[in-house]
Amino acid sequence: LEMLESIKRQREELNVLQETTERLVSRTERFKSVNPFVPFQVEILENSPFISQSIGTINFWQNTMATIVGIRRGDELLISPGPYA
Repeated sequence: LEMLESIKRQREELNVLQETTERLVSRTERFKSVNPFVPFQVEILENSPFISQSIGTINFWQNTMATIVGIRRGDELLISPGPYA
């Protein structure tokens, strides 16, 4: 009897876990449909070998398949930089 009660509790917990997972997946899918981009920030240090080269020169997109949407230098933000930035 104790074992059957334990199995019953485990099934109930698994159902709760499944419902929670389904809600999380649903919210994630809705977020992706609203914003399909996954932005992230990379800090370029002064010792980088690419520091004095342009986006086009280093073939950024060709090498990463990523798009640079902005460059921040101190308080300045350059939105949608071209290949010469």
